[in-house]
Amino acid sequence: MSWINWIRLYWNDLARGAKIEVPHFLDPLAQAGFRPTPLASPEGQASDWALAMSDGSRIHVHVYRDGRRVAHRDKFDPARGIGPTLAHLAVDTPYVAIALVVTLLVASSSTSG
Repeated sequence: MSWINWIRLYWNDLARGAKIEVPHFLDPLAQAGFRPTPLASPEGQASDWALAMSDGSRIHVHVYRDGRRVAHRDKFDPARGIGPTLAHLAVDTPYVAIALVVTLLVASSSTSG
């Protein structure tokens, strides 16, 4: 089975936000067209790889030190430009939500005192 066939098989789950462990028999990521991605939410992984999809999303794979590979779909591929990067930060990462909560907490504490 190729990566593309595996992605097609699990597309509905990936599109719903599932994180799926990738079988070891699939080709190495670089051979399958994945590119290393330097910035990713730290989840204990040793490296991150991404494969651009034709719909503007990407398949993102976390590679762990024990050899596990876990894939998920990012709705926006930040490698496509500033707009997709901002959309990725707002939708696909927890950072914007965390920043908004912190900002609201700081703002409410400074106005109540």
